[in-house]
Amino acid sequence: MGPAAHRGRHGHDRLDRGRGRSAQDSTVGGTGALVRESVAMGAASAGSGFLGGFAPMASTQRTLSAKSAGGRSQLYQLACTAFVVVGLLTTGPVIELLPKSVLAAVVIVSASHLIDVTGFEELWQGWRAEALLALATMIAVLGLGVLHGLLVAVILALLQLLRRVAWPHDAVLTVSDDGTPREAAPDEADGTGVLIYRVDAPLFFANANRVHHRILTLAAARSPCPRYVVLDAGAVFHVDATAAQVLARLTVDLRGHPCELVLARPREAILTTLRANPYEDGATRRLRVFPTVREACVALRKP
Repeated sequence: MGPAAHRGRHGHDRLDRGRGRSAQDSTVGGTGALVRESVAMGAASAGSGFLGGFAPMASTQRTLSAKSAGGRSQLYQLACTAFVVVGLLTTGPVIELLPKSVLAAVVIVSASHLIDVTGFEELWQGWRAEALLALATMIAVLGLGVLHGLLVAVILALLQLLRRVAWPHDAVLTVSDDGTPREAAPDEADGTGVLIYRVDAPLFFANANRVHHRILTLAAARSPCPRYVVLDAGAVFHVDATAAQVLARLTVDLRGHPCELVLARPREAILTTLRANPYEDGATRRLRVFPTVREACVALRKP
């Protein structure tokens, strides 16, 4: 065996002995450090619980953060503790407002995506009432808070819906030469003796009396008084008790002119309700019914 091999063997022996001592020191030192850290964590947890604070925790991420910041001893922990204590004693009022400011920043960033200026402009151009409702909702939310603002929006939407069904769209119709019903012009004369009236809403307590008054007014304005009033009920999908009573009274009132109320395009449910209507001695039970407005006009215009 040469000198080089002899020196290599001695070098490996020294390396093995050094590794053995390092492992023994690490084991002894590591066990002691683990015990000390466990005792420190237990004492810190007990103190935090006694004072009503947060439970202390240790994690690999915090260790790596300390190492990346240059911490190599417990002095790093003491320095961090000192900074925290100084911050709590000197910047308390600022830290107290920090959660609110952070939350406000989150809300502002989130709310910025909810503001659709282009959509509001399109809403304003096509649906002015809905745009005003959206604007009122925004003002209510900013002035009263989210919950109260949404409550105001719901109430305004319900009032708007009630207004639309209480004052529904209606029209006086006329039948063209090709037999197609269309809305008649206000000054368009009709000497056929047939008044065709259409209402585009369900009939209930909020609009029944208005429809009653409207039909009587239109019939009285005709000269001579029409012999028939055709109620186009194609858009009427509900009739409540008040509306049934008003239709029965309308039937009796028109007979006094004399004039006859006729139904066109009624739904099966509406026709069933009127056939069972007991008001005014069952005045609506004997109403004549036609499947279309055109057929009603053809039949009623015959001498």
